[in-house]
Amino acid sequence: MDIIYVFTSAGITDGSVQNKVINQIRGLRQAGMSCRGLFFTTDNITASDNTDDFSFIRIPDVKQGYFKSLRQRNACHKAVLGYFTKEQPGFDLIYFRYDHAGRFLNRLSNMYRKRICFEHVTAETEEIRLYKKENPLRLNLSSFLGNLEFMWLPLLQETLWAKGIRRKAAFGICNSEDIARHETKIAGGDYLTFIGGDAVRVEDYRLRTSAPVLENEFRMVFLKGASTAADFNGLDRIFEGIRNYKGKFRLKAYIFGKNLVYEKNMVKKAGVEDQVIFGNYISKDDAETFMEDIHLGISAMGLHRKGIKGTTTIKAREYFARGIPFIYGHNDPDLSGSPEAMKYCMEFPANDEPVDFEKVMEWYIQLNSSNTYFSDMREFANNYLDYSIKMGRLAAFIKKHQAHA
Repeated sequence: MDIIYVFTSAGITDGSVQNKVINQIRGLRQAGMSCRGLFFTTDNITASDNTDDFSFIRIPDVKQGYFKSLRQRNACHKAVLGYFTKEQPGFDLIYFRYDHAGRFLNRLSNMYRKRICFEHVTAETEEIRLYKKENPLRLNLSSFLGNLEFMWLPLLQETLWAKGIRRKAAFGICNSEDIARHETKIAGGDYLTFIGGDAVRVEDYRLRTSAPVLENEFRMVFLKGASTAADFNGLDRIFEGIRNYKGKFRLKAYIFGKNLVYEKNMVKKAGVEDQVIFGNYISKDDAETFMEDIHLGISAMGLHRKGIKGTTTIKAREYFARGIPFIYGHNDPDLSGSPEAMKYCMEFPANDEPVDFEKVMEWYIQLNSSNTYFSDMREFANNYLDYSIKMGRLAAFIKKHQAHA
């Protein structure tokens, strides 16, 4: 099986999403597939930037002006279509990480009916609508143009093209049943889906060898990846939970990332400025060292604000690989139904209620009585969450489906 993986937001400098894509490619190859990435980028590139896993394709960087983000995205899809039209590479299946609908992607789907699949990591239309909450419409030109560029026109494109694109695809790869139902509804009920979800390359993460001592202070951490407000992280639930906690431990949360203005305002509103420490983005190596002294990891707590109550997150899988217990606020298809997994993480309902830290502390103290839980978490990650496992399942699905296509 010969697969071309199309990634449309690549860069010379790896980010978390690009690293995920590279690991997916390697996982498919490990599972016996012939898979290579086509990474479309506006960065200046040379032949030496290409690797055994992928090749960069340069796309034009559109000029400044109105609706630059939309014009850039359309230019990218036009470049993808142009590449396949001109080069006509041989393949059995295109694996396309879905970013948005549009006329050029629709034409590519027409060109390769039932030979292209899409990965959906979110309910796209619901995520677009989040712009309205984070940037409410105001009576000025800038606000109007912002809503037009980042919400109204993208929703129009989805309305015009999304259904046809999905119906012409071989299948969709979704992070959860919730997302699969959303995508099938967009397709008018005609969309084969596979529940895949995020994974982790377990060996890339340092396993802690002991749990930090719990004395007076209970330390938590959240690493923010998004550069926007990202209301779906749900950190307000954490801050309000800290405010409500009346137990004997002093709760302290560390938040690292870019553009933390939104979070700082929430902390001020909750009145817990002395219990939340902010820091800039930290490297993976620095994070490994810092987490040696962390009691609890925080994963996404507000994904229901995207209109979904179930998904997978990379954060949760990294916590498992490191051996750090954590909390999260949604259904996770790999964890929620597993009694073994739920020993090491605590799930909260997908709503806006503050986290009950009395319950968290009761659960954590019981878990911490075991001196082997971190190695048990690592074993679970190796058996169920590693890319070799996840992409092996996907490879089996592709072989079975394409054999009968």
